[in-house]
Amino acid sequence: MKKNISNLFCATTMLLLSACGGGDQDKPAPVKPEQVIAEAKEVISVGKILPKAGIISLSATVTGNIEQLHVKAGDSLKKGDLILELRAREEQLAASESQAQVAAQATRNTADAYEVRLAEIKLDELQAKYQTSRALAEKGAETQEVLTTDLANYQQQLQKVAQARQTVSANRESLNELKQRQQRSTLNLKDRQIKAPAAGILLNMDVRQGQVLQANAVFAELAPEGDVVAECEVDELYAGKVKVGQRVLIYPTSSATPVAEGEISFVGASLQDKSILYEKIGEGTDRRVRRMTVTIKRSKRPLLINDKVECKIILN
Repeated sequence: MKKNISNLFCATTMLLLSACGGGDQDKPAPVKPEQVIAEAKEVISVGKILPKAGIISLSATVTGNIEQLHVKAGDSLKKGDLILELRAREEQLAASESQAQVAAQATRNTADAYEVRLAEIKLDELQAKYQTSRALAEKGAETQEVLTTDLANYQQQLQKVAQARQTVSANRESLNELKQRQQRSTLNLKDRQIKAPAAGILLNMDVRQGQVLQANAVFAELAPEGDVVAECEVDELYAGKVKVGQRVLIYPTSSATPVAEGEISFVGASLQDKSILYEKIGEGTDRRVRRMTVTIKRSKRPLLINDKVECKIILN
């Protein structure tokens, strides 16, 4: 960008010097820098090729030692592919214990439900016997002693059924709690496995086996599959001249032949002091820039992610 700015001022200086040559009678009016900018037909900006969906930074949600790496930088990944595993011995043990507890409780619940059903069948039998005894007693065909015994047996079975049902209900709650604990254990175990959030290419991965990976620390970048765009920046001198829909020619650095063509699809609403396109602290911070996105319409060859390019914006 400094080169573009220098070229601008060199051109302006040449125009001013040529305007000062010759005699006083042939001397044209001085050319102001604002006039050069206003009459510009095109602008060169710097840019970088990036995925349209943006580069995804990969990190872990927990801290742990890297147990195994399954991929390397440059590999093509499908969504859900395993990238690395953190050591998870305690988590695996907890998950296995939770699974066993859930299975054991489920077995107990099945047995208890069967016991309730047996108790309900016996209750129906005792109820029918009591009703028969009562009907006979009303006709004087059954003794009061038998009626009292049948009623007591029926009432006792009612209590047994109620208690059995309470046991089943309590055990059902216990099973739900155990299942929740199992889900937490499973999630804790999954947190130790870092998988690709989308299909794409792993651009870099700055970790090694055995290293401690800190929670939320970015260890790799993934370029999602799909179209690419050019993220460009225009010097503040021309910030007001760029707009959505303008045609853009895209050149590789140090090449005079364009490799792609597109149009501006987004223009930032404000000037920014520091460029996202520079890789060194303090580089290119002497002037402010306006950011824009160029949608690629045609390309003569594949454009590589993170390639630096020059974008010629046609201002007509």
